[in-house]
Amino acid sequence: MNAVALVKQVPDRNSAFRPAGDWIDESSLGYGINDYDRYAVEAALALKEAGHAAETVAVTAGPADAGQVLRSCLAMGADRGVHLITDRAHLADPFFVARALADAVSGLDAGVVFAGLLAEDSGHGQVGGLVAGLLGYSFASAATGLHFRNGRLEVHRELEGGRIAVVELRLPAVVAVQTGINTPRYASLRGIMASRRKPVERMELAAPADGAGLRRLTLSRPERGASAEILQGSPQEAAAALVPRMRAGAGVSFPGDAS
Repeated sequence: MNAVALVKQVPDRNSAFRPAGDWIDESSLGYGINDYDRYAVEAALALKEAGHAAETVAVTAGPADAGQVLRSCLAMGADRGVHLITDRAHLADPFFVARALADAVSGLDAGVVFAGLLAEDSGHGQVGGLVAGLLGYSFASAATGLHFRNGRLEVHRELEGGRIAVVELRLPAVVAVQTGINTPRYASLRGIMASRRKPVERMELAAPADGAGLRRLTLSRPERGASAEILQGSPQEAAAALVPRMRAGAGVSFPGDAS
C-alpha cells in the first residue's frame, strides 16, 4: 500500500493582504504550503520509513503555480506528486476539491491518506472528511498521535477540554492531522536536488458542470471597532473610574443599586 498526503497552496501569512473583490490582490502575494499539511506529509513519510508503506505520494489541487508545494513535498522525501490543475476560484468549494482529490486517490493504492486538519486560508476543515466519505474509507480527525498495529491504525484524537479519544481505524483510512502531531523535517540540499528528478503527474480538471456548490462572494477586512480607553492612576483610582463605566455602558447592576 501507499501513504498519500493531501496538500494545499495557501497565501504566505507574511504577505501584504489587500482584499480585491472575492479574493486577494495577488500582485504582492506570496504562496507556500499550508502549515497543517506539512504535518500530514511528515506522517506519510514516517509511515513509509517504518516499513508500513511502499511509496509516499503528495497530491494537490490548484492553479499551475501550485506545483511548487509538490516540489516542497518531494524535497522533504515524498516519492512522487500528483497535480490536479484548476482555477483558484474553484478551490472555494470544498466538495469540488474533495471529489477531485478522491478521484485521484482512488488510483494510488492508498492505504492511509493524510490531510491537514484545515486550510489556513479558508478554514473549512471539510476536505479530509469528504474525501473519506466519497471513497468509503474510515476517517478520524484532529489526530495528535498515530500507531500502526496489526494492519490497523490507532489514532489519538484531540477533543475539547484537553481530552484525548483513542480510536482504531480499519484500512484504507483518511486521517486529518493536528499541528504538533510530529516535527516536520526540513528539506535538505540533497533532497532539493533529488526533487527535480522525481515525477509529478499533471491533470487538468474541468470546471464544475453545474457551477460551484459554494462560492466566495466577497472578501474584506473586519471593521475597526471603538478604540480602547486606558484608565490612568493607581489601582484604586482605576477601579473607582471603572465602576461607573460598567454600570452605564454594560448594564451591570450591583447589590445596593436602586434599580
